[in-house]
Order: sequence, then structure tokens, then C-alpha cells
Amino acid sequence: VFGPQPTSEAANGAKFDERSILSGYYIEKSEVTSRGKTIHHSPIIIEDQNLSSSIDTKVKYGSVYKYKVRCVALTQFEALSISSEKTSGVFIARALIASRGKIGVVSCIDKTPPPPPDDIEFVYNYELNNLMFSWGFPVNPQQDIKKFQIFRRTSVVEPFTLISQYDFDDSVVKYSSGEQVPPDLNNKMRSGLTFYIDDDFDKDEEPRYIYAACCIDAHGLTSNYSEQFKVSFDPFKNKIVSQYVSPAGAPKPYPNLYIVEDLFQDAIRTSENTRVSIFLDPEYYQVFDEDGKDLDVLTTDSENPSYFMTALNCDLQQSKVVEIHVSNKERNELESVSSETNRSNRIQTLPIAGSTPKEADIMLTKGIKIEERLVDWAHMFDSITDI
Repeated sequence: VFGPQPTSEAANGAKFDERSILSGYYIEKSEVTSRGKTIHHSPIIIEDQNLSSSIDTKVKYGSVYKYKVRCVALTQFEALSISSEKTSGVFIARALIASRGKIGVVSCIDKTPPPPPDDIEFVYNYELNNLMFSWGFPVNPQQDIKKFQIFRRTSVVEPFTLISQYDFDDSVVKYSSGEQVPPDLNNKMRSGLTFYIDDDFDKDEEPRYIYAACCIDAHGLTSNYSEQFKVSFDPFKNKIVSQYVSPAGAPKPYPNLYIVEDLFQDAIRTSENTRVSIFLDPEYYQVFDEDGKDLDVLTTDSENPSYFMTALNCDLQQSKVVEIHVSNKERNELESVSSETNRSNRIQTLPIAGSTPKEADIMLTKGIKIEERLVDWAHMFDSITDI
């Protein structure tokens, strides 16, 4: 409280301007340690009312801090002074008044993993007959990368194998990443190297390796894989050839997550057969999301082909594209009773070796009712010829 100060205007009955002016902020600070102990710290006082943020540098990693921010206003108002004496008077009183405040809790724990290494390059040493795999430090605001991991595999169907780890962690308090790295693969050093010499790479022999790198920060958080490259040696051009396999960012458990290719071949192989029947028997006819929206996993169209299948005859070196129509018989149930019986659509299919082209039938097996719903067990077509 500043004052009170006597005023002749107030004593004479003149109008007094009561007002409040924001002066700054008063921030109460307390700490909850990792052991559950509460420590009250000195308050943070901000005297500039135009500021809307503040940086507290006196914090510890792993602790939780509670801040209570109060607005402080300078207020002046009329006050009546009453004393034990008979004399009294009207004064101008000035006081700093704080609001109830808002509480915020901050956990000083880093949960953001670093980005993967970038600037991937490969250089072949013709004298030593080995491969140098190099990378660069990623752009990391924390600047706390303390380990590099180098991975290698022979194909996309194989998992990555850790071939080396560079450990240059100089932190006072070290955090584990939770990964069990064999001691013979963990190379401790004072500063981080950004290259690896692979003596197992032989330009004249298989296998060809796919390389990737990861980094780990001071708090044990690991990045995803870097860009993946398949490295081979071109003897005609006498140089290294690096084939781009995957963009950066694939998680360690799923290195093929971003590979832009079909890893599962959509093919059915058969031999010494003269007849083939293809059945459509899905586990579910409809799949809905959490909002009840149909995801249309099974395309149905009675007029336009829903799917195409290419049949190949390796003996005759011929092929044929078969159009497959999948119709929703539930929608047509009220339109035609014949939807419950077999129907035939004329198409042409590939002849088996030694046969002549022949028209075949696409037959829809007879529908059955389950819980008053017409269900098609299968759409079946025969590419049938006799040798």
C-alpha cells in the first residue's frame, strides 16, 4: 500500500478518478522432484506489462514445475482514515493488487526424438577395396545427439542388422535408450564420426547391401531410419551404384513402411493343370470406420468391371485379361427373383497349353439366405479347355 495521501479535492467533495493500471506479473514457482519432494522457489517478478512470455533457465531435467501467474495492478482509490483521535480525513490510497492467478504445470522431460541422419553418400576405396558410408548431423534444435547407429541388410525382405554404434556421449547423467547393444559393436569415442568403413563390401561378389543410419540423443531417444540405399558396383562403368530404396523416417520395427513398391506379388502359379476355378470368398463384405462410414473395401459394379485378372500361359507365351464383375445382390434382391439363381456371362479366357480358345462361363453360385440376407458364397469362373 502506497499512502494514504491527503487530498484537498476529496475533502471538498470533488469527484475523484478511481482507476487501476496493469503494472506487471507475479509468478509463484514450486518444484516437484523425481523423488516426490516439493521445493518452493523464489517468485519470478516481471515489471513490464507488455510482456506475454518469460523464460525460466533455472530448471532441472526430470523435475516437474508448477507456476502460478498473477496479474499485478496499481490501483488508486479514496480512503477514509479513522484514528483514535477525533480528527479524520479523506485520502487517496494507492495499492498493488494481484489477481487469483492461473496455474500451469511443466514437465521437464524431452519426449521428441531427433530426426534421422541426412546427406547419405557412398564412396568406394579402390586401393583398400572397401566402401565408405557417410552421413551428416541432422538439423536438431536441441543439439544433443550423442550416438550413431549403422545398419545393413541384404534385401527388403530381411531385417536390418546393427553393424556398429558410435558412442560419444559426454553427458554427466547418461540415459539408456533401452536397446541392448553388444559390447563389441559399441565404439566409444570423444566426438562423433560421420562415416563408416565397411570392409565386408566386395565389389565382385554378392550380396549387395542396403544401408541406413540412426541417431540417439542425450536422453536415450532414437531416431527413425535415414534414407535407405542399395549399393552395388558396376564393373562396366567401374563405379559405385546406389539405388534409392526408401525415404527417411521409417520406424525401426518397420523398415519397409515407406517403400514404394508391392512387396507381395499378386500372382498364382500352377502347372500340369487343365482347369482352374477362382473363388471370391472374402472374410467381410463391408468394413466400416469408427464413424460408421463404409470404406468400400469390396468394389461392386454390375455394369463396369470391378476387377481385372491377367492370365498368363508360359508355354504358349500368351496372355488374356479377364474382366470380373462383382455385383451386390442385396440391392437387386427386390428387383429380380432370378438373382438367387445362377447366371452366365460370356467372356473369353486364355486356353491351356495345346488347346484352342474357347468361351467360358462366369458362374455365380446359388445365393443362400442368412438372417434374411442374401449372401453370395462365391463368384466363380472357369477357364476350361480340354487338351
